[in-house]
Amino acid sequence: MRELLAILAALSLALLAACGVQQPAQTPETGTEAGRTAESETSDVPETGAATEAGTYAEPGTESERGFVLDNVLHSAEGDIHYNLYTPASYDGTEPYALFVTLAGYEGLYFQGVGANLAEDFGFTAQSYNERMLVLAPQLSDWGETSARQTIALVEYFLAAYNIDPARVYLHGMSGGGETASLVMGMRPELFAACLVTSTRWDGDLNVLAEARTPVYMAIGDRDSYYGAEPLTEAYNELYAIYESQGLTDAEIDELLVLDVRGQDFFDSFGIHDQHAGGQAFAHDESVMGWLFSHEREVSVPMEYTERRPGSSETTVATPEDFPEAYNYGDGLAQNWTGGMNNLHLPEPEGNATVMNTAPDTSRIQALYLWEEGNAPAVTEFTPNMTGYFDDYDFRPYVTAIPVREGVTPRGAVVLLAGGAYMFRGNYTDSLPTAAHLRELGFQTFIVDYRLRPYTQREGALDVARAVRFIRANAGAYGIDPDDIAVMGYSAGGIQAGEFFLHYDEDVLPTALDPDYVPDELDAVPAHASAAGMIYSFYGRLSVAGMDEDDLLAGELPPTFYCYGTRDPFYGQFEAQYELMTELGYPVRRLVLEGWPHGFGGDGDWVEDYAAWLEAVFAAG
Repeated sequence: MRELLAILAALSLALLAACGVQQPAQTPETGTEAGRTAESETSDVPETGAATEAGTYAEPGTESERGFVLDNVLHSAEGDIHYNLYTPASYDGTEPYALFVTLAGYEGLYFQGVGANLAEDFGFTAQSYNERMLVLAPQLSDWGETSARQTIALVEYFLAAYNIDPARVYLHGMSGGGETASLVMGMRPELFAACLVTSTRWDGDLNVLAEARTPVYMAIGDRDSYYGAEPLTEAYNELYAIYESQGLTDAEIDELLVLDVRGQDFFDSFGIHDQHAGGQAFAHDESVMGWLFSHEREVSVPMEYTERRPGSSETTVATPEDFPEAYNYGDGLAQNWTGGMNNLHLPEPEGNATVMNTAPDTSRIQALYLWEEGNAPAVTEFTPNMTGYFDDYDFRPYVTAIPVREGVTPRGAVVLLAGGAYMFRGNYTDSLPTAAHLRELGFQTFIVDYRLRPYTQREGALDVARAVRFIRANAGAYGIDPDDIAVMGYSAGGIQAGEFFLHYDEDVLPTALDPDYVPDELDAVPAHASAAGMIYSFYGRLSVAGMDEDDLLAGELPPTFYCYGTRDPFYGQFEAQYELMTELGYPVRRLVLEGWPHGFGGDGDWVEDYAAWLEAVFAAG
């Protein structure tokens, strides 16, 4: 049967060409080089390790065919995934592009030969619908669950490593590729704006799809020689009934679900006799392809999402090889911390380099004082005879910018505030390991050495606001959207972040605390951050979670990510505030690490969850 389908597919291509339908050139036979060229330049596959899950990296292909770079390989936890990639010449990573994923049938699987899937037309005709769209054509090994998981891994990689608009990710599958696409839609439908399956059957979980309500178009011939139209029709009817049980009207269902069964006259118009082998004629139907690319997914932040699981050190990031020795924090594992690490100070800025007199340098780690000398807002008098504090009396708050690796498109910025009960700043246990991890995931990171005792939370909050203003004012230099900034903290650092969000963000000026402060041009920039992170912390004051509904509502707080362990002495307070935040209608995410105590820094396997959540928050605007 498979040999027969191959012959019919070849015949259909010839018939389409004879009828004037533009076709890509025939794919070379396995092992030949006809129709291909060696790449003289590096392909658009990002550098190894760029903005992706730890341990996942892409190996670029070295040949091209009709605009596609062939046989790129993603080395991932799901195995080696081969794919062909079309990248528009205009793509430079500075602006988000759409992504179209097309899964070929049996004849396009990897063992059939590199580039064999390019005999199908969908990856080529799609390009005319959006000039700002990457086209991804995986060559998988089967059409089962393994290939479905690999497709998901590949899409997640592209969302992390490329500047892809998450609202415009599209999936297509033909024949066996349609079976795989249906399985993908039964696992992760929320990744896609819409899905098109042609000349296939549906094997995926319809209930999962119905919960996500991702639009699906099912197209097939009424006498498909391999599947027949009945299996796809049955899936359509079943999904329709599920939507009816959800209370959707016929009109609402028609927006989400289309069954298109074509008669022989449609295929005859392309000179095709066999409906299955000629299924790619749907690639040339503007009503079908136009439907797919007309959709955009509404990207939103879930109002509440909780996950409880054992903590792990599998993804903890050790000190990167390019960090200067002064930023060496070791392996990042909480079990290997020493007491002396809490006594360490991050390197101070060079000379009198400040956020006002020094330009951002994204080629290295850079420290800058937050306030001009003699003009830091304060209500506390810290004199030379006051000793025994972590900082000296003449301490000047500063920010340490840790840029993403060269060539990585930034996903946003994160401001990090270490804990230490306002007695010290645990940068070498808390913020540095997390900053290094977030950096690998594509985030510009900024560690704030805010004021500790004898200063108050209010003065420290102004330090945080100043850092946010600096980042927003220099968003272009850091390659980010000025609205894509998060502020997170650990323990007392989270309380400090909360003080900022509750009382000193947006347009609140330092003069609100210190009338003698002299404003400068940076104060004209709103101190706006779009997300908060409470890592074994909460909104409130030291050791006491804020539970006053009016205070929390007045703060107009952003989406907030909580992470804490069940052995934390403040566990009950974390749980209580989280529940109150949900009752107040704030979007919140909770990750609870079973058996973990208070204080684990970037350890525990939570950073990548936080990064994924941040991307969703930033995408939702």
